[in-house]
Amino acid sequence: MNNDPLVSIITPTFNRAHLISRAIRSVQAQTCQNWELWVVDDQSTDDTERVVKSFNDQRINYLRHETNRGASAARNTGIKASRGKYVAFLDSDDEWIPSKLESQLALFQTASTKLGLVYSAFVRIQDDHKTLWQPSLRGFIYDEIIQDIFDLGILFVVTREALDFASGFDEALPALEDYDLFLRISQNYEADFVDEVTVIVHQASREDRLSNNLQRETLSFELLLHKHLSELERNRRTLARWLAKAGGLCCLCGEFKKERFYYTQSLKAWPFQLKPLLHVFLTYLPGFHEAFFAFWRKVYWRLHKTKL
Repeated sequence: MNNDPLVSIITPTFNRAHLISRAIRSVQAQTCQNWELWVVDDQSTDDTERVVKSFNDQRINYLRHETNRGASAARNTGIKASRGKYVAFLDSDDEWIPSKLESQLALFQTASTKLGLVYSAFVRIQDDHKTLWQPSLRGFIYDEIIQDIFDLGILFVVTREALDFASGFDEALPALEDYDLFLRISQNYEADFVDEVTVIVHQASREDRLSNNLQRETLSFELLLHKHLSELERNRRTLARWLAKAGGLCCLCGEFKKERFYYTQSLKAWPFQLKPLLHVFLTYLPGFHEAFFAFWRKVYWRLHKTKL
């Protein structure tokens, strides 16, 4: 165990005093014990500081932002303070399986020098349902993951070198920052995965999560689209898929003019698409369009509340 390289674990938190103990205990239970944990409190107003400091473990460090800056900024604060050769990320409402660090670090020890990150399978628990997500891509996978949003989460262990290359998290993104970082690292480094569950992801109810986060996700996706536009333009079909995704999100938010714009641009990039064509047509029938998609949004929330 003493020969294991130091792993820095970054945990951003905001008003999670009632949950963060579970996350910290799961770190302490790791079979790999050469770690340091940086809990970055993004100006919580609850007892988060007291809970974190109640752990009698010198490896656990507490930092606090004087203003609320968001999860990406909190992670970057932890990255700057940390010292490990490898960096891992744990959200304060999630928990790790005891073998997580050991199994992921083992791949770095036998891999090529171009391996930048290792991710894994995970279980998502939401509304008393469990969903298993299993990885399937390894190597230089940038061309595959840019084709669509890659549901990875902040579940990977990354080398310090790869993290420095990507310059950390983009603090301008209110959501999807994990996917953006994964994309940027994958431009220059290989990825690998452990085909076993190493993380249990706890999420709020699907209805609450979708309704609360839709605006943030839409804004983030638009920012990502413009940020990666030059790369997306290398493949017109991929660009069309991203533009259509932006149109669909704008539709869910009731932003119908932006919906028309994105779907029209999607058709220009790749004309042979029925769904964007239908959406563009319906935007010219505002009364029917609004009524139809108000009904469709209700169905969407119901489906996403029950479907797992």
